[in-house]
Amino acid sequence: MVSEKYENGISEVLEILSYSEPEYTAKIPKKLMSFFMENKSKTYKPQIDPSKKIEEMNLLTETKGLLSVLYLNYWASPEEKEEFKKILKDNQKKYDEELREKYNPDNIFDNVDKEETLQGTNQNFENSERVREEESLVQYKEGFMNNLIQKIKEFIYKIFKKK
Repeated sequence: MVSEKYENGISEVLEILSYSEPEYTAKIPKKLMSFFMENKSKTYKPQIDPSKKIEEMNLLTETKGLLSVLYLNYWASPEEKEEFKKILKDNQKKYDEELREKYNPDNIFDNVDKEETLQGTNQNFENSERVREEESLVQYKEGFMNNLIQKIKEFIYKIFKKK
């Protein structure tokens, strides 16, 4: 079972192949072509304009991926394969660098204003204590003796604080 996105991509690939030279479709194994035919979308209608170049068409990401695999495995010469692999490797490197820059763990907190962090610490602590008490799975109820002892402590504290 193939996802709907890939069914749509397969439909676009088959539409592109219907406009391409027969030598390209002849290089694709019959088993793969039958897989494409069985798994194409029954409802999606590809908008392929044969008068445009592939680069100019608004293709699905899945279609681009499938065409890349077909090119790499069946259509490219050995020299073209090496060039294509180099391009894919460079693109992956750039993508990894972008992700590293965007989600760099060393700089994750650089954008936070340090004064706001220090001022908000007490408030955050108080809020987290309140949340823990209100949203805990087990409700802790103090017994009568604990409440009485706490009240006595508060009373004694107030007495000594006034002096």
